[in-house]
Amino acid sequence: MRRLALFALLAGCNDNLPIASFVDKLRVLAIQASPAEVAPGEVARLSPLVVGGTGALSALWLACRTDPTAPSTHPCGIDELDGSALPDACGAQANGATCALDDQLYTTITAAGSLVGSDGTGQLLVTLVVADTGSAADCYLGTLKNSGLPTEPDHCVIAYKRVSLATTPTNHNPEIAGFTFTEKGGAVQSLLTGEATASPSSSTKHRTTDTLGMVRADDAAEIEADGSYENLALSWFTDAGAIDGGRSSFDPPSCGSQTQCAMKEPLTSATTDWKAPTADERTTQAPDGRVRFWAVLRDDRGGVGWRSGALTLTP
Repeated sequence: MRRLALFALLAGCNDNLPIASFVDKLRVLAIQASPAEVAPGEVARLSPLVVGGTGALSALWLACRTDPTAPSTHPCGIDELDGSALPDACGAQANGATCALDDQLYTTITAAGSLVGSDGTGQLLVTLVVADTGSAADCYLGTLKNSGLPTEPDHCVIAYKRVSLATTPTNHNPEIAGFTFTEKGGAVQSLLTGEATASPSSSTKHRTTDTLGMVRADDAAEIEADGSYENLALSWFTDAGAIDGGRSSFDPPSCGSQTQCAMKEPLTSATTDWKAPTADERTTQAPDGRVRFWAVLRDDRGGVGWRSGALTLTP
């Protein structure tokens, strides 16, 4: 029962599950640690991509130990705290015991050397609670008391990230160089300038289909020690209309996956289809005429980067 409740907690959803790429309420789309791989005693900056909130945001960060070999995990404190009080503060260095890190949306963390194993690597789990109604701390404590199920899932989200530790760090966060929109039959427009426009159909039933594009930075796919390339994956999001393919990969040409052709460089770009909102949908999804997009790029070693963009709908 607890694991089922936990799934709902992480998704931040109720029984009416939306499409994952559609943002219509408070969401945490990603958490970035910078640097992507942290040496013991080194300060890492934690930055979340929080979207869709309707009010002032309240935040709570926690940190705890996690098993690097475990295929899955869950937020700090969920299985050990009863919700009567927040854990003690982390102090100068997080040592693996569940602790409260900060109440700001952006923060830093320093991991103790005891979290790194004999192979020179380790992991620390960070957990972020964000609320756009009330207090993030109250939301977290209420969730603990409610068997891991948030009482207001549309207004409180709990997300987590494994922070990779290494005595000799090598990984860095992948970056996105370009984020574009191409209307059917039209020219490519950058979503990063704030000047992109689209002229969707005036139909109340049918959507026009256009193209979103992303170009990764040249060094986004790093070469590992054995000569293989990192596996990159991209997630697309929007707050209006619908994205046909919410995830994209960068498999090398003529390869079914990056794993099959590990020594070949991944593609440098990816595209997906975006269906503009109908005339009726625009009144609620884009009442100001603006549509927002997010692209989140991840490597397979814990690195993450993102870009946000927007366009204006014209008659």
